[in-house]
Amino acid sequence: MLDGTNYDIWHWKIQYLLNEKHLLEHLMVTKSPPSEEDKDVKVIDTTTMEYHVSAPAYQDSFKKDHKACFIRLYSMHDDLIA
Repeated sequence: MLDGTNYDIWHWKIQYLLNEKHLLEHLMVTKSPPSEEDKDVKVIDTTTMEYHVSAPAYQDSFKKDHKACFIRLYSMHDDLIA
């Protein structure tokens, strides 16, 4: 539990925990939702296989990001969260 005086050890523990849960990448990578427009601002056909692969991948990433945030917040004293 992070208490304000033990950041170094907390950092290592939380890093290993997130790595074990396959959530560590969510601290380093930002993913964007799949666009419904291409680079030329033309509407993308959302019925294509490419879109149907990227949309669930983003949703999965979004859920994992929330899990990583929950783990970090849960491992801190409440007065340190703000």
